[in-house]
Amino acid sequence: MLNNKYRLSQTKKVAYVQKGLTGISGYSLGRLMSNQGLMTILILGALVLISIPAVRNYAQERAVDLEINEARAEIERYTSKNKELGDVIGYLESDQAVEAKARLNLGLKKQGEKVVVITDRPQVSENPSARADSSQSKLSNPHKWLNYFFSIKPL
Repeated sequence: MLNNKYRLSQTKKVAYVQKGLTGISGYSLGRLMSNQGLMTILILGALVLISIPAVRNYAQERAVDLEINEARAEIERYTSKNKELGDVIGYLESDQAVEAKARLNLGLKKQGEKVVVITDRPQVSENPSARADSSQSKLSNPHKWLNYFFSIKPL
């Protein structure tokens, strides 16, 4: 039947029949896979779907790294503060600190030393200029300034 209508040789007839068998449906899977535009869109879509969780994981990793660095810095601060406090405790437990505290609070002195005690009690003097200063201290601050600038004092 094909021989008469189209005058095909045996090899052409086999190729024609094979072509007809594979091309029965309009869109076969092989034809869809050979379409470059569609394949590009499918690959890009797959890359986007894979990259979204990867980006989220990267952001979480950066946040965890930042938190770890902050914790390390805090540990370093506490370690240095602990060392300083250890030095203070070491000093306070030493004989030198005990002796300094006894000198300050208990008035301890070594042989050959002289101790001078200074108190905050006001001293009362009997000279008249001191009495003038005490009467001056009862004046208000503006009166003191007026007396300072406008009173004539002998040289």
